[in-house]
Amino acid sequence: MKAYTMSEISANEIINDFNIKYPFDIYKFCQQLDIKIIEDDYSVDAYLFCENGTKAIAINRNITNVNRRKFIIAHELGHYFIHGREITFACLNINETFNRYRKIEETEREANEFASEILLPKKEIIKNLPDRTMNFLDIERIAQKFEVSLTFASIKAIENSKTENEVLLYYKNNALKWFATSSIYVNLSINSLPPMDTLIDRYFRENEIDNKQEVSKEKWRFTEKNTKEEIKVINRNEVLALITIE
Repeated sequence: MKAYTMSEISANEIINDFNIKYPFDIYKFCQQLDIKIIEDDYSVDAYLFCENGTKAIAINRNITNVNRRKFIIAHELGHYFIHGREITFACLNINETFNRYRKIEETEREANEFASEILLPKKEIIKNLPDRTMNFLDIERIAQKFEVSLTFASIKAIENSKTENEVLLYYKNNALKWFATSSIYVNLSINSLPPMDTLIDRYFRENEIDNKQEVSKEKWRFTEKNTKEEIKVINRNEVLALITIE
């Protein structure tokens, strides 16, 4: 397991101080803090406003995904608890993948780490991870239990794996956009195509919608061992691949 960052430590202090239980009802928590959740039409994803006793998180009304909205609120709470109680923050491109491989400001990174930890703490996910190599069914159970998205639960699960022999890959329009792992070195370039004849490759070439599993050999360049490849279709253009080393 990776060491806790200061932002994650701050999130755990809040979890303990407020005796937060899971699944976490972030809307009730905001009520407890007397922070109003409102919608508006600004061009940013959200902003936090705290001034003269007025506290509010405003979310762009065009963002309708339930899990993304929860992460955005948690992100803004990160600013509230870490960066001061009398502040205004306007934020763009807030999402559950933590803006991987994009250069972002330190305050935004800290808010992302806080959001990730308060929504699904490391200690909670570790208690729910299997001692064996995991699969998407294991991750789906965690996502349902903690009421978070499969993508978010997958990232947290892989990064805290007990076996450390899994790699999570995210492809959009047949190009690798990010990956997650606990310890495996992944020598794949961002925006590269998937290796030929892998499930990901066949999905984008043949447009097969079904989620599948397959054991393969020497298709993924980051290992010489046999691998099991499992894919989950998020939508027609976005696919998660879970690669486990046999």
